[in-house]
Amino acid sequence: MKSRILEEMTGSECRSLHDILKNDVLGEFPNNSTVYGWLQKSHNQFDAVFTENYERARDIRADLLFEKMLNIANTPQTGTVTKIGGANGVEVTEADMIQHRRLQVDTHKWVLSRMKPKKYGDKIETTITGGDKPVQTVDYSKLSPEFLEELAKQADVNKSKS
Repeated sequence: MKSRILEEMTGSECRSLHDILKNDVLGEFPNNSTVYGWLQKSHNQFDAVFTENYERARDIRADLLFEKMLNIANTPQTGTVTKIGGANGVEVTEADMIQHRRLQVDTHKWVLSRMKPKKYGDKIETTITGGDKPVQTVDYSKLSPEFLEELAKQADVNKSKS
């Protein structure tokens, strides 16, 4: 059962854990609380091996989503476009669904940047200079989300003081 969940995550559909559990039409998977219990160290059902395999499956899934995004971008999809109005009333033409493909690619990019920010996120750098002080460059993509959150809190505190 655990291996089937991981297979679904790394299969051709690149399904999320939430999707796998929510759309379990065959009733082969346990409920959400059981699976998430396997992943929580503080839970009495914690499964370290499953957690390690789950993290590996998430990495594979991210890479598969990346490959899928490239395929979407490089493969035209022909569809029909219906325009109402004009002299003929209704005009139906076949065309590449470029806007639909752009939306798919942008969505994949956004998801990947959240799933694996160090690998697929935008690299953000800040260079600080000041008089006789040395130049300091910070690569925010290498910082953990927790550290970035703490930096944001500190910035908010400093704003309120001034």
